[in-house]
Amino acid sequence: MSNSLACDTGSIQTDDPTSQTSNHSRGVTRYFTGISLTTSQEERTFISLTEMIIPR
Repeated sequence: MSNSLACDTGSIQTDDPTSQTSNHSRGVTRYFTGISLTTSQEERTFISLTEMIIPR
């Protein structure tokens, strides 16, 4: 899990690695944790999805 997250954040570093990476990594971690922790709870998964899209 840590490897995939690191890969994702690393590939998204474009112009502003500080703000972009921190925001995106935050969203990605929340997204993955939401899916892994709430597999049976669809409501929380949806919330994590929206939270991931917003910070961009």
